[in-house]
Amino acid sequence: MSLVDFYEVTRRTTKTVWFKKVPSVIHTHDGYGQAGTKLPDLETEKRGPEFRKKIKIDSYDGSEQAYEDYKGFIQPWNGKPISFDTYD
Repeated sequence: MSLVDFYEVTRRTTKTVWFKKVPSVIHTHDGYGQAGTKLPDLETEKRGPEFRKKIKIDSYDGSEQAYEDYKGFIQPWNGKPISFDTYD
């Protein structure tokens, strides 16, 4: 299973970043909506509640990341559709 969430950065310091979850839309799918690609829905003003995370620097490539429990790393979006699937 590979779930995708998008977030908007609302503010940051050198060590902390604040996010709000952005709704997503399915860009392409398998005909049933169980797998495909997603994009953030930037046309809506709807956002989730603000939360903060500590910024971690990747020791391999020096990139900035934040970690969300049970979801994984929050990384900058590259502007391309992101693959998802809901298969177990």
